[in-house]
Amino acid sequence: MKTNDQLIDMDASMNAKKQRPVLVTIICILGFLGIVLGLMGGIALLTTDMSVYEGLEGMPEMPSKTLTILSLALLPISFVSLIGLWKMKKWGVHLYVLLQVISLGLAAVMATFSVISVVIPAIIIVLLFTQYKNMD
Repeated sequence: MKTNDQLIDMDASMNAKKQRPVLVTIICILGFLGIVLGLMGGIALLTTDMSVYEGLEGMPEMPSKTLTILSLALLPISFVSLIGLWKMKKWGVHLYVLLQVISLGLAAVMATFSVISVVIPAIIIVLLFTQYKNMD
């Protein structure tokens, strides 16, 4: 039979193993900030009369309302994936990877695809997988 001290030590070692690394915390905080900015940008795109900007030289082509709505619809799923990462759950990494693949597809369709839209998520995914073994 284990003593109380042994049980407390076991509990402390289990909690120490599951502690969220600073790297994951930073990724989550930046992700939550990105969700807020994405929501604000999406709402701005939906509520702004873009016809005012038609014909202006140098203005990028604006995404369709359908693609904007689809992008906004992914924000709650992004929030769920970040909650999973915050709680150090493996499914959070899986969902994050899936969302990045979908986001790359949307970026290609919306003609906003760039090297940065591949490199930054790839770096984040690699960093998350370095912590994967410490996740539940």
